Amino acid sequence: MSINVKMASRFKLAENVVSKSVDNDLIVLNLEDGTYFMLNPTGAFIWQKFSEGFTIGEVAERIMSKYDVSLDVAKQDTISLTKSFTDNRLLVVRGV
Repeated sequence: MSINVKMASRFKLAENVVSKSVDNDLIVLNLEDGTYFMLNPTGAFIWQKFSEGFTIGEVAERIMSKYDVSLDVAKQDTISLTKSFTDNRLLVVRGV
């Protein structure tokens, strides 16, 4: 089930979700259904910012600065990964 995300959306980790750093990557696991993601450093950075309460727009701005990409590219990448997280019940919308 895909959700409609907005740049001002905030997220929280879903219940029964745990994460663990392994080398430069991050493993995120939904204990309820066994769904997991192995995130590269960019994905791990996005995950960390959501866990700190950042909005999609704020995360995209930080991606733009950290990885020297355009804001449009940063937004597209952040939204795409966010939809994967929410579709797989790893993140839930906290509010706008």
